[in-house]
Amino acid sequence: MKIKGPQDINVKTYIFRSFTFKDILALILIFLALALMVVLPIKGKTIVITIFIPISMLLIIRFNNKRGYEYLIQVFDFLITKKGYTNFEYIRECNITKIESDSVLLGSYVLKVVKLFPKTTIYLNEGERNLLEGKFSSFLKTTDVEMRVIKIKEKIEYEDRAKEEIERAKRLKDKDNGKVLVNIVQSRLDVLNEIGKNALQKDQIYFAFIGSKNLVNESIFNFQKTFGNIKVLEDESLSNFMKTYLFLDGNDTLNFESKEDANKNKNKKFSVKIEPCCISLDDKCISHITVNKFPRYINNGYINSILNIDADIVEVRLNKEDSIKAIKQMDKAALEIATRQKTTKSKEIEEEVQDENFGDLIYKIGQENQSFYTLKILIRVKDKKEVIEGKKSKTSSNVFNRNLINAKKVESALKSLNLVASKMYFAQQDGMRLFTKNIEYKRNSFFENGIKGQTTTNEVIAKGLSFFKGEINEENGLLLGDNPLPIYLNMFKRNGEYLNSNCMVIGNSGSGKSFAVKTLIANMTTENIKIYVLDPEGEYEKLTRLLGGQNISVGDEDGLCLNPFYIPKGGNLKMHLQFLDEFFKTSCTLTPLEQEILNNQISLMYSRRQITQKNLNEDKVQYFPSFEKLLETLRIALKAENEKVSSLEKESLENLLIQCRKFQGAGRESNLYSSNFNFKNDADITSFNFSKLFQSKNTNLINTQMLLTLKLVEGLIIENFNRGYKTLVVVDEAHLFFSEENIEALDFMYQLAKRIRKYNGMQVVVTQSIKDFTASKALQKKTQAIINASQYSLIFPLHSADVKELKTIYSAGLNLSDFECETITKNLRGSAFLISSSKSKDNIKIFATPYVRSLFE
Repeated sequence: MKIKGPQDINVKTYIFRSFTFKDILALILIFLALALMVVLPIKGKTIVITIFIPISMLLIIRFNNKRGYEYLIQVFDFLITKKGYTNFEYIRECNITKIESDSVLLGSYVLKVVKLFPKTTIYLNEGERNLLEGKFSSFLKTTDVEMRVIKIKEKIEYEDRAKEEIERAKRLKDKDNGKVLVNIVQSRLDVLNEIGKNALQKDQIYFAFIGSKNLVNESIFNFQKTFGNIKVLEDESLSNFMKTYLFLDGNDTLNFESKEDANKNKNKKFSVKIEPCCISLDDKCISHITVNKFPRYINNGYINSILNIDADIVEVRLNKEDSIKAIKQMDKAALEIATRQKTTKSKEIEEEVQDENFGDLIYKIGQENQSFYTLKILIRVKDKKEVIEGKKSKTSSNVFNRNLINAKKVESALKSLNLVASKMYFAQQDGMRLFTKNIEYKRNSFFENGIKGQTTTNEVIAKGLSFFKGEINEENGLLLGDNPLPIYLNMFKRNGEYLNSNCMVIGNSGSGKSFAVKTLIANMTTENIKIYVLDPEGEYEKLTRLLGGQNISVGDEDGLCLNPFYIPKGGNLKMHLQFLDEFFKTSCTLTPLEQEILNNQISLMYSRRQITQKNLNEDKVQYFPSFEKLLETLRIALKAENEKVSSLEKESLENLLIQCRKFQGAGRESNLYSSNFNFKNDADITSFNFSKLFQSKNTNLINTQMLLTLKLVEGLIIENFNRGYKTLVVVDEAHLFFSEENIEALDFMYQLAKRIRKYNGMQVVVTQSIKDFTASKALQKKTQAIINASQYSLIFPLHSADVKELKTIYSAGLNLSDFECETITKNLRGSAFLISSSKSKDNIKIFATPYVRSLFE
């Protein structure tokens, strides 16, 4: 969306054509000088006048909206300005008096700095963005202090994550598979060590508040209500920030010695020297660059675009203006423009546009009740002297020919944003004096300030600052990828925004889904987590084996033999009876009457064995029924009621006996079930391999075994919770486990997704076939329910047609925007769109350490 950019409301008053009062005064002085040269008996008068006339013309000619004599005065101002400063003088020149706890004293004013931990907001939909911009705009309207948005390039530090990894390694070393787990942790530590070794940097956003102490505290309080996750810098963190802000080295001290002490150290070597194009500070050259003009129309997020420029420090200074004074100034400027003599057509159009902008600003203040702000941009970029001068020469006398490589890059970046920049030649001292405006500081200079301000409104500023790129570095997080900073995601965190740990993983075949899930599993094994994988294609066998887990073949007589009638300790009897109802609906073809009779007989069978909810809770049940007992119960019912029941009921009992024989004795499915069921839950990871079962192409058998396995896992989740473990359940290629005719498995996934959070667990549902999830309204409804019960989504590249289906199934909750869908479509293999909540979305690249990759590739 295009919005009108900040404008310069200071219009020069022309006395004659394009000449101001100062211009005419300069002309008079030039003519006086010329007259004196003509009158006075000067040796070589003709030569002097011949040289003076072209110089005079250069002084009057306009260069970049300034006349030559103005540049001359600026150079003169530079020449008479003090060039060398000691550390103490440099700090005093910045008007810094003292640092106290959480404040920096600037004369009678205070500076407080707030560290911002923004979430990625570039993917917000229109409604969410309007809400964010509205909150920030309201905050700007109510605050009455000077604010600075400061981007600083800081070294990436993951000390907390490194400490957590070390603690994990200590905890895991004595486990049976401890060697493998410690190697996983060590491989993640190697990543952190590499980051520290290469001194990688990140962009960190700070907000600085300057004014009276009470107003600053009030502004910070309101700011926290607006942005939430902030930290007020104190003590060492504040001191370190100021050192970075002043380009002092880490071992330098912020010297606040008294003036008497300073006088004693007058002969001390200068550490700061002012040069025409930069500030020389020890072994660094600091260039100050400012923005003098914005385009007429700019995009939302224009301030973020400036903050993202590759520079050491970028700061946006925001000063609230007196609306009445600003309006008077604009009225005066508009009157001046209206009365000017029109010289050229382009100039006439330019002045009409400027007049229109003034009218628009006045309208926003009068009708929309907005506030005026002066916006200033100062960019400070560092070049190492040994780089720009050559390693052999540590000093250079040619200060006019510095090869400031990084400064040139910044200038080029500003041009690409269509901004008019100034390199502040002969005005670098203005950039050095960091805290001067409205803070009781008097300059010994002909000009007020070399950093030009532009006028705008609180609404335009809010729209310009609404596109942040966040960092995912969570406490107890595990390495998942990068964006481009390493991502440490803790999917088990809980607060008002994060209600569960469930995750949907969606993407085309070959997009990187399995790679991501296997990476997640390998990293999760280093936590106190029991992992269960429902693997339809047997691709998790290697990972499970190398992690010391157990591979179980489902639907194989040598594999897992389950007892559907088994209920774990503390299990819910009523819910298990409902499960058995679904089990027999799936495995047998029953009429409603047969289903009702079977349910009654199963309940009677449990009752005869005194399997009650109370006994289950107290773990008093030693033996559970089997299919043999069920058939025996049905025979007894048929014999006992042979003369009492109707022919239809008798026929139903006989049919039940026939259908249930396949589960017992020599029945075709009898080898899949056992009354002596005993599952060892000792391994950290268990993979249930369905590949042989899928080869049989027996849909009913696949569905029943899927239901039984999920039911087993459900019981294990409760058992793990009681033993103090978390649980991760992975359903890979979930679309293979259900169909339009049989959605019981899908329904079970949904029920598990709802309940698993209560037991410190998470369910990961993986699929590549969106169309199978939306093939019918019933399937779509269940799929949407699973997505709504999933806190996280990892969406890998999808085809355009699949994205439309994706948007449909997400419409009930998160409601993906067109921009988000476009991002998903354009993503490369291995990249995923991560949704953590409606407020937290980001595009990431999945990363696995070389050792973790070796476990499954």
